[in-house]
Amino acid sequence: MLALEASRAADEAADPVAYASARVEVANALNAMTRQGVGDMSTRSAPILDEAIAILQRHLPAAREELMNAHYLAADMRRGGDWEGAREHFEAALELARRESEPQYWAALNEGLAAALIRGPRGDDPEIQERSLRLYQEALTIEPPVVPPADWAATAHGFALTLTERHRGNPAEDWATIVGLMGRALDRAFDGGEDVIKRSVFVMDGRARVAFGVLAFVGSLLPADEALGLARSGAEALDVLRGPDDALTPRVEELAAADGEVLDLAIGL
Repeated sequence: MLALEASRAADEAADPVAYASARVEVANALNAMTRQGVGDMSTRSAPILDEAIAILQRHLPAAREELMNAHYLAADMRRGGDWEGAREHFEAALELARRESEPQYWAALNEGLAAALIRGPRGDDPEIQERSLRLYQEALTIEPPVVPPADWAATAHGFALTLTERHRGNPAEDWATIVGLMGRALDRAFDGGEDVIKRSVFVMDGRARVAFGVLAFVGSLLPADEALGLARSGAEALDVLRGPDDALTPRVEELAAADGEVLDLAIGL
């Protein structure tokens, strides 16, 4: 053990940035093992990564890219379990990122921070929601082929989901935004995306068309035939995934004679 520690100290002294980068790769490999179901390696990878980050921090600006990568990995490791920790590392990485020369990193970091904020302990705070929306919008400015189409679609879905839960803004305008966005995201989700992304975008597209169609009909925001057609198309899409007892299409067909309760169709989706 003493010999191993002496060897590590010598390596760090010779080229601290190279040494720290190698430690990041070790942590990355352990994280990959965790994802593959080999076991929970986080107790081993976290201190290795913390050590590397501390070293790289001391060698800025030369180690900017390596430190950004280390913070991104640390944030990614915390997704789903420690959203507050993920937020801290995403913010640190984003401060180091350069949009023009590292657009993929820029998009991934903005998306990651947006998700960490909205899923963190203050995710229902209106200010947090608005910041998250701005970050999602920034991420969406980096489009395919710079980023994989399915990744862009997943980011679009995260943005849309946050809009549906938004405390501020105008519901009709937000649903209209989602209709336009999901129209672009559908093709991209099905361009090599995983099944969960395909389904999520497909469902959100249907929800948006029903919700905005209903609101547009009730509020006379669109001609009645156009609003009902939009709601009908969304309902038909969603009914592919719903049982006959829970079908939406018959409810849309009743809109012509609807009263104020029809708003529940939009709000409850």
